[in-house]
Amino acid sequence: MALSDCNPNTAIGGGPENTNYLVTNFFTFTIEKIPDFRYYVQSVNLPMLTSRSINQPAVFGTYPKIPATNFTFDDLQVTFLLDAEMKSWKSLYDWIKTLGNLKNYNDAVDHQDKFSMGTLLITNSAYKPIMKANFHHIFPVNLGSVNFSVTATTTTPVSISANFAYSYYEIVDL
Repeated sequence: MALSDCNPNTAIGGGPENTNYLVTNFFTFTIEKIPDFRYYVQSVNLPMLTSRSINQPAVFGTYPKIPATNFTFDDLQVTFLLDAEMKSWKSLYDWIKTLGNLKNYNDAVDHQDKFSMGTLLITNSAYKPIMKANFHHIFPVNLGSVNFSVTATTTTPVSISANFAYSYYEIVDL
């Protein structure tokens, strides 16, 4: 067998089966409470997950570190285009209003109506789903401003940012 007949990954102790890279524009993000929102999403992040360590008490003066049992999740950040009727922005605006009872403290909102489920579907370059992140008990905590200007020389779509908090997310391999 000639050296040229060998697979370089196999000849040098193996390697990954798939050497393709993940591309950032192959995804879909949905929120159950706002079904049409997914058509306008331009970017979304898979938020940072942070664990911490604690010192284990010891008799010898050295405190070895051990993993703590709690986690911190960063906010989910989404950028979306504003549709011509501002429906996606208005849906988020109304949702945030229900979280804090902006006008009337007597407005009772069912606890479950404050939350929704969010799903980030990650696909490969052939648009085949490879993984999804399910965000549990998602709700908006920040809705960006809408800026208008008569000095703009081109008609460009309005891009808005929104941040969402959630209880946790889980990764599901597909």
